[in-house]
Amino acid sequence: MLAAVVVTARLWVHPAHRMVAGNPHDTDLYTWWLAWIAHQLSGGHFSLITHAMNAPTGVNAMWNTSLLLPGVVLSPITLVAGAQASYNVLLVVGFAGSAYTAHRLLLRHAGAGWWPAVAGGALYGFSPGMMHAAIGHVSLVFAPLLPVIVSATLDVCTGRVRPVLGGLRLGALASAQLLTGEELLYDAVLVTGVLLTGIVLFRPAAAARRLRSVGLALCAAIAFAVTLVGYPLWIQLHGPLTQHGSPLAPDYVKADLAEFVTPSQLMLLHTQSSAASALATRPNPAEYVAYIGWPLLVFLPVALVLLWRDLAARLAVLTAAMTMTFSLGEHLNIHGHQTRVPLPWLLVRHLPLAANVAVGRFALFTPLAAAAVLSIALTRLREHRLAAASVAAAIMLPLLPIPFPSADIATTSSAVVEAARHVPAGETVLVAPFPDRNFTDPMRWQTDTGFRFEMPGGYFIGPARDGRGVIDGDAARQTTTLLQHVADGTHGAGTTPTERQAVASDLAHWDVGAVLLGPGSGHNALATALIGLLGPPDWSGDSTLLWLCVSRGSPDKPCHSAS
Repeated sequence: MLAAVVVTARLWVHPAHRMVAGNPHDTDLYTWWLAWIAHQLSGGHFSLITHAMNAPTGVNAMWNTSLLLPGVVLSPITLVAGAQASYNVLLVVGFAGSAYTAHRLLLRHAGAGWWPAVAGGALYGFSPGMMHAAIGHVSLVFAPLLPVIVSATLDVCTGRVRPVLGGLRLGALASAQLLTGEELLYDAVLVTGVLLTGIVLFRPAAAARRLRSVGLALCAAIAFAVTLVGYPLWIQLHGPLTQHGSPLAPDYVKADLAEFVTPSQLMLLHTQSSAASALATRPNPAEYVAYIGWPLLVFLPVALVLLWRDLAARLAVLTAAMTMTFSLGEHLNIHGHQTRVPLPWLLVRHLPLAANVAVGRFALFTPLAAAAVLSIALTRLREHRLAAASVAAAIMLPLLPIPFPSADIATTSSAVVEAARHVPAGETVLVAPFPDRNFTDPMRWQTDTGFRFEMPGGYFIGPARDGRGVIDGDAARQTTTLLQHVADGTHGAGTTPTERQAVASDLAHWDVGAVLLGPGSGHNALATALIGLLGPPDWSGDSTLLWLCVSRGSPDKPCHSAS
């Protein structure tokens, strides 16, 4: 826990208003869901479909990384201190909890010595991949369940627990992870499948003897999981706003071969050259998750040779190699250059749902497998303390992180809060600049005003017209395009009769009851354009304008002054 507090120390100066710097839009996305869950619970109701974003169509929480279970658990903190405070608590618990469960519930449980297991837990919980994922991707950092899922699976396969009891435990853990982050659960299933395949190959007779018990445990796990999360899964697969496919392009987040040995500026031991190379290889630092350093990269094959007779070490090394290979995607990238070298993911991607996976994130599992190898090796060397300490230091020093740089969150101005008070509760409000993945401030405005209004747009994953899942869904209409072009200066503030008619149609489609212009890019141009479209505002103050609609859907005056 102390290490987790240290790396996040700059956030605790003002935890309700500070975030890890570098990815404000994804941070806004997660805090929106945390706030929405707490708001729902405080109102005494809960739904997996929300119309707060993308009104009137709505958003399916199950198709988004909505942090349902953590959001419920943290709702008291969210209601008292705000969603950003809960987000920061989730980061700390993610780091500390992941390190603890790897140490205590996996490595120690598997027979590693105390301090070797501590080293292994630290290697996983504070790995460079975890550090980089913390730049806006808290769902990837909050991974304490993954070591427990692996441990529970091994308990079932080795007969340490009764099949039904082990299956129920596995079903409960899988359900909890599904309601935390489906992506990590799916990745964990594939990684565990690799591990179990290794057991079958290396111990076929023992695997055959355990087949019936494993099958019974699997049936119990599935039955219990369906009982716990069957309804949310039904909503996802058969309810409103179902979708298919991944919103990310194939290989979008795959690792580059150079990532494994190129430290970024988040590592204590780095150079300006390596940091620049890391940024050039992966401009999005939140996805730079594959770095493990030269010492660990060399250690793994050496350990494979020296510890070959140890089945656990052998399987862990091979699992680490497989997760590294999976993270490289379908074809090899080297220093940003795409090659035609085919990789195993070309075959694996044909498995159900595998085409939707962000393959680069398999690298988050490499430190967990490597932690098992390291703890086994250090346990073997514990009689030779100097050698063990030297090995641990050589591997861990290149992976030491620095405390995160922090930034202020985008606070909601008092004028926006005051404007929202003039809007009837539950009304649909067209917000400008229009909210999307590149402008998430209105999502903060919405949470800071207690979800007083619903709004078209937002940052979410939803189905396009063909049912394929896309970021921002099918929210784009002529009005949104017009507002975006006015804001970025590619369209003048004046509008044509055709555009005014399109705006009237869109306002009727959205059933807009008010239009709110807040602070943001192109504010003056947007103000001129909206005044031309809607007339003088009903309320104004400090870069904020509000129009109240008294004749929603009228083709001539869809929204005009109520005064």
